[in-house]
Amino acid sequence: MKKVITIRYYNENTPNDHTVLVRQLVPSLQSFQRSLDKLSIYTHEGRILKNSKLSHERQFETDLYVSAFVEGSFEVPLLGVLGSKIKKTYVDFMKEPYEKAAAEFSEELHLTLGERVAVLKQLEGEGGLDLISEEMLADGTPGFNRSDAQGKFLRDMNKAVYPVTREDGQAVDIAIYDGAETFKYTFDKRIAKRFNSIVERTMVEEPVICYGSIDGLGRKSNTGPYRYYAKYTSASTGQERNLYILNDEDANKLKSFNLENDFSFLASPVSRNGAYDTMRGDLIFIRLY
Repeated sequence: MKKVITIRYYNENTPNDHTVLVRQLVPSLQSFQRSLDKLSIYTHEGRILKNSKLSHERQFETDLYVSAFVEGSFEVPLLGVLGSKIKKTYVDFMKEPYEKAAAEFSEELHLTLGERVAVLKQLEGEGGLDLISEEMLADGTPGFNRSDAQGKFLRDMNKAVYPVTREDGQAVDIAIYDGAETFKYTFDKRIAKRFNSIVERTMVEEPVICYGSIDGLGRKSNTGPYRYYAKYTSASTGQERNLYILNDEDANKLKSFNLENDFSFLASPVSRNGAYDTMRGDLIFIRLY
């Protein structure tokens, strides 16, 4: 085996401190491992479904072994047989969000979930949207499946770097070795915070036509964007999804359908960083259809 990745944890304010908290290190490495597992699933299957796990037979592709720790900060050389396709996908998936996080510019303004849903309701009422069925959404496309896989990979990467960069001076360097090339990523407090904001940004996509049944309709919270919640089972795919309802009025419209026959409605997928699971991802109720 050869060195394929190096992760260096350090604090710029205490350069001679060669320690890192175990409670920070262990979750960071676990999340980094999960991010690589997701890349393996995507390179083999072309998509990553919700709750997908890397099969035992394929774990050797992304298994990493800790080599001797390097003195000078807290550097973790990782040995393995990581394939070039997985490393290339890692670099491709990281490029745009990392460059955005590292750039020096002000935060963009975004609509709240409620404001976005209101806009979609208005556009749909005016005939300004081209509605598609849930079956068409579930079929997906290579481009869409790529975006969804990228979003899931980035969330694990975020969990690997964000918790260990919250204090002033804390930073993480990641180096990916691919033949003669080395791809480096530095996350200090500022970059990690922006990366977290980019990766975890929740959006509401254009609605799709859904047909199926709901159960468990009830109040979720008096605060936050989602007031009510139900389990939705699609008649076409057989998959169960979370269905969120924003207000009392919409919840009352759905009460008569709880635990009853299948019915049609419009719902918008909830995305993170522009990606969502077409089969099992969360939905926000728009209106009956």
